[in-house]
Amino acid sequence: MTIFSKTSLLALALVLSTPVSAQSVTGAPLRVQVQISVQRNTASSDNPDEQDKSMDAARRMIYESVKSECAILASVFDADCRLTNVNAGSSIMDRGNMGPMVNANGNASYDLTPRRAGTHDGK
Repeated sequence: MTIFSKTSLLALALVLSTPVSAQSVTGAPLRVQVQISVQRNTASSDNPDEQDKSMDAARRMIYESVKSECAILASVFDADCRLTNVNAGSSIMDRGNMGPMVNANGNASYDLTPRRAGTHDGK
C-alpha cells in the first residue's frame, strides 16, 4: 500500500483567493514550492541492498511527481513553468509486527512566468 500526499500551499492559497478570471501569472516570475511525502510498506529484509532498493523506489516516486508538477502548475496558472530546485530524502522505519515502512520526503521549487503569445503547451 502506498500513501501519497502533496502540498502546494502557495499555489493552493493563490488559487483559492484569486478570482477565476485572474488566475494567470503576469509580470515577474512567481515562485511556487511543493512538498511531497511518500510512505510505502516494504518487504521485511535485513539485507542493506534490498533496503537501498526500496528507498530508491520511494525517491523515484518523489522525482516522478516533481517532474509532472510543472504541467499542472502551467495549466492552472496559464504560465510557463521551470523547475529550479529539488531536495529528496528517504529512510526505513521498523514498525515491529507491522513490518518496515519506507518514508520519502521531497520539496521542489518552480518559477512560473507569463506565457509568450501563442504558447499554451505547458512547457
